[in-house]
Amino acid sequence: MKKTIWRWLLVGIVAVIAFVMYPNLKKGSTENCVSTLQELVSGDTYAVEVTDTSGESHVVEEGRKAQLAQLIVQTIQKTEQIPDMDGVPTVSVRMFGGEPMTEVVLTVYDQKEETNFGILLWKEHTYPVKNCGEILNYLAELGFYTER
Repeated sequence: MKKTIWRWLLVGIVAVIAFVMYPNLKKGSTENCVSTLQELVSGDTYAVEVTDTSGESHVVEEGRKAQLAQLIVQTIQKTEQIPDMDGVPTVSVRMFGGEPMTEVVLTVYDQKEETNFGILLWKEHTYPVKNCGEILNYLAELGFYTER
């Protein structure tokens, strides 16, 4: 009888913990990634590196990195799915630095004028995002090679 009570008590405790933790685990996706990105951008100890569709990587100069980072934080939005993007060229924006070391990578699918989707990579997790066209436009203005 005592063993049965202890088992049900243990099952109840695990169920309560799972119930409390599940929303936090689910919420810990794109929103947490963007807030981490905002914290990184608010400090001065970060760098931005762009790899364009031709495969060349360049560090973004000081004056432009803050504008690019703010544009990313302000424009990207969470989405549930990304359409099939096999074979579509990509442009990557890697932001890294801070204390402790943080790294967030935004990969934008370069579909010329129809560019909208991308992927945020943070802590080995990927999060689909949309509204990436403005970011690609800005990168093209900076002289990075895009399909536009």
